[in-house]
Parts: sequence; C-alpha cells; structure tokens
Amino acid sequence: MLVLNCFIQITLAQIALQTAVSETTKQIATHMYPVKLLYMEAESKITDSKPGIIIQRVLEQITEARSKLTDSEDIMEQYASYIPQPIVTLLELEKKHRELLESNSKEMSQQLFDPLVNKAFTALVLQFSDNQILHSDHLQVVDVRLPNLASSSSDAFIAIEAQYDYKLMIPFFHRTLSLRKRAIERLWIGS
Repeated sequence: MLVLNCFIQITLAQIALQTAVSETTKQIATHMYPVKLLYMEAESKITDSKPGIIIQRVLEQITEARSKLTDSEDIMEQYASYIPQPIVTLLELEKKHRELLESNSKEMSQQLFDPLVNKAFTALVLQFSDNQILHSDHLQVVDVRLPNLASSSSDAFIAIEAQYDYKLMIPFFHRTLSLRKRAIERLWIGS
C-alpha cells in the first residue's frame, strides 16, 4: 500500500512539473510579440550598433512606457507597458549574453551565461508550479533555449527543461528520482 501511494505521489509530481514548465513556456511565447516589435523598432533606429545596445534601447522603451501607463487610453500605443516582468528579465539576460559574446569567446560566455539563465528561469517556473506538490529547493531549470530576436527565420522557439528531485518515501529504500520535463513553444511574433 505504501508503494502504491509513492507511485501516486510520483505521478502527481510529474504532472505538476510538466504543467509548470508548459505554462512558463506558453507565457513567455505569448508575450514575445510586443518585445519583437520593440526590438525591430530599436534595431531600425540604431543600425550600426551592437546587439547589446539595441536590447538596452528596448529595455529603456519598456521602462518609459510603464511610467506613462497611468494616463494612457490608447492600448496599442502603450503595448510596451504591458510586457510582463519575466519577459523584461529575459531581455536583461539576453543583453548580458550579447555583451559577453562581444567581449569574450563563445565558450566562456556560455559558461558564465547559462547558470544565470537557468537560475532566472527556475524562478519563473516556480511562479507557475503548485507549491503544495513541488518544493522549491528540489526544482531547478537545467536547460533553456532562447530564440534570436534579430533573425526573422522560422527558428523562433523557446524551450525550457526542468528537473525535480523526488525522494522516495519507502522504508529501507533510500533513493532519489530525478524527474525531467521539457516544453517547447513557438514564439508568437507575427508573420
């Protein structure tokens, strides 16, 4: 009976993990269209600049639009103010990544950048997780694939892979299962 209960708990943890990862990926994918518009606008104004400067301009536009939101009646003019904070965090990380790529080699950039991204996305996944089932100290994001906003190709996907370490509660059998779930979503960035 105890083993059956353990299997049910593992199944609940798997479902909760998949839901959290999927919802995080969907949330980011659905809010990337305004970010893409801002990126294209900033890129057209600053054609001879490095990508880090373009992303900095996008972040400035979002901050400026949020400060003007209080008296705005035209939603389309102020779309930047409606970009959720997780997307802003994603843009800040992308800016750091571009700056690292410009200053260092790609391998060194990945060693420095990947842990930052995984930590930031762990916080995002935790926002969508059921904290009664998934405990924050056992959950971590292990892989994130970000799209390149500068390219207009069809590879505009975001992928998040998370791992949850589940301790089996069976007497005399002390093991930890590592549950991994991955979600991939195409960004909603228009045609």
